[in-house]
Amino acid sequence: MDLPSGLRLSFEDKPSWDDREVVDEALGEYNAPFLRDPSYEYFGLFVRDEAGAIRAGLVGNTYAGWLFVNLLWVHAELRRKGIGSGLIAEAERRAIGFGWKLARAISRALTAIPTPVRILGQIAN
Repeated sequence: MDLPSGLRLSFEDKPSWDDREVVDEALGEYNAPFLRDPSYEYFGLFVRDEAGAIRAGLVGNTYAGWLFVNLLWVHAELRRKGIGSGLIAEAERRAIGFGWKLARAISRALTAIPTPVRILGQIAN
């Protein structure tokens, strides 16, 4: 890639939260004029044990009418008990309560099944 004079490309293994925020904020500012509601929020839903340790969790964000599930994890001892599905259902319930219409799950798990877009809890075409 040819960059203008004075600029350089840098690959950064673990970008700081501040650097991520620069890109996030700039993209939000760029997109805002095209969106009915450009607000966004990051959130987490966690299942904690009595000591406060996280045993399952969902991390996501809402943006422009969409709910994005970025991370979903359930401890091995708690899998196949409906906890992961429950976390997704709770995220959807909260998003619907805020007026969001669409949801998209994005997973980094190697065993994850591709998740379709959901409209208010129903599968979208």
